[in-house]
Amino acid sequence: MVWCPVLAFEIHRTIEDQETRPQGRKYRSFHQVRRVATVAGMVRHATAEAARRLGWSAQQIETCVYGHDDTKEGQATSDERLWFLPLPSLTPKGVMGIRRVLIMGPRGFDLAPLRRRLNGQELCDEATQRPVAMLSMIGNTDRGVMPFLRESEVWSTVSPVILPGYDDPGRLRDRLQWPQSEEHKQRLQERLDTRLEGVIRKAFQQAGWPAEVWEEASIEYCSASWWRGLDLASRYEPLPPLKYPRVHLRVRLRRKVGGPMAIGAGRYRGYGLLAPLVPAVEESLEKDH
Repeated sequence: MVWCPVLAFEIHRTIEDQETRPQGRKYRSFHQVRRVATVAGMVRHATAEAARRLGWSAQQIETCVYGHDDTKEGQATSDERLWFLPLPSLTPKGVMGIRRVLIMGPRGFDLAPLRRRLNGQELCDEATQRPVAMLSMIGNTDRGVMPFLRESEVWSTVSPVILPGYDDPGRLRDRLQWPQSEEHKQRLQERLDTRLEGVIRKAFQQAGWPAEVWEEASIEYCSASWWRGLDLASRYEPLPPLKYPRVHLRVRLRRKVGGPMAIGAGRYRGYGLLAPLVPAVEESLEKDH
């Protein structure tokens, strides 16, 4: 969303690692399928530490960084929170490892103090609590960031959308396996498609996109991604406690919009991230899909 403030960082090897192995590349790359939630979680924790040093209250950190509130579920219901979006590299060969991350704030949020605090901040492994990488600030014009911010009419997921609810409460998929006529099976499939598309449009609405953007959009969904180098939606790293279905999307909008575009129940933690499909890339990918 071009009207929301964003911070961009590269993910580098730690200073200790660079000194131990000076011949290696500066980047610390994480797998674009297996480590999405891990990277988002490490950056979120680092942001909480930076906010604490900036004097944020415990309540501010719980709400704005972790998305917790006082409800039974402990999940914030407002959009007054930060988004943590690991960015894989988009290359001519397909989607490669995560080397950058975006932090996006609510409209009007001042991210400048966090930028200064997070520059050089180490990212720690949750299990060992040892530093495994560090953040280095970059501009939004960085070549690895710009593809996610540019305007486009066609977008496709680089991490699957976690649907904001169950798409098949009537167990239509199970009923499709029953012995029945092709006509009846087709009607069940149409009901299932209508239900799922409705949940996806709800995801756009919840993410703050105006109705004129998503209401007349053409939406395709699949378990496999339209990008090379990715995997089935079900094979991505789990993101507890979100157990809703996951899908990859290709969306054709009525007009061009700029990113970042992330939707679905996992949008604050790296899931449901979409990238523009320029015509040349889309044509190439279409042959493989």
